[in-house]
Amino acid sequence: DARRFTRFFLSGAVECDVDNQGRIIIPQSLRNYAGLIKEVVSAGVGSRIEVWSKDKWDTECDPDKLDDSIVESMGLFELLRTWRKERKANRKEEQCKEEN
Repeated sequence: DARRFTRFFLSGAVECDVDNQGRIIIPQSLRNYAGLIKEVVSAGVGSRIEVWSKDKWDTECDPDKLDDSIVESMGLFELLRTWRKERKANRKEEQCKEEN
């Protein structure tokens, strides 16, 4: 079950390009989803790096909120809905490219 969850959770992962100055180019759709506008926080989590808007990081990682409700508040339904929407858009884009 843990492997299935990880596979689902990471299925939205994308490869990102690096510009000439060594900055990671995060796709606009992910910047929108994460609310990345100005200040960001990068967090090492195991073998991954997470990128958060500073405001969301400060809210989500408030030590006073670390309790059993974390699992319930992960927002997996919103993540699933966004993931499906993005996959559908990507498929349409690929179809358009194939037709042209």
